[in-house]
Amino acid sequence: MTELPAEIAAMNKMVVANVNGRAVTRGELSAAFDRVANKVNWKLPINTVITVTGDDMPVIVEAVKFFAGCIPTFTPARGKNEPGVYRVRVKAKGYYAAVGA
Repeated sequence: MTELPAEIAAMNKMVVANVNGRAVTRGELSAAFDRVANKVNWKLPINTVITVTGDDMPVIVEAVKFFAGCIPTFTPARGKNEPGVYRVRVKAKGYYAAVGA
C-alpha cells in the first residue's frame, strides 16, 4: 500500500520524541536522519561526515534510534570548525544489522 502525500504530511506533524525537554516531530527526525543516512540505501551502515551544532547532535541520535534502531557515534572530522559548529564523522551499524530486517 502506498502512502498518500497527505498521510505523510500528517505523520510528519506528529510529536514522536522528547529531546532535551523539547517536543520533536517525526518530520524533524526524518530531516535529521536524512542528513546521515546512507544515500544508496537508508538501511545500510551509517558512515558520513557532517557539520553540526551542539543542538543538532541529540536530535540526530534520536533520529537514528527512531529510524535505524541503533545508536550513532560522533568523532571529530578534519575540516575547519567555526565557533559552536563542528565537523564530525557519524557512524552507526544501520537498520539491517540493528534490527535484522
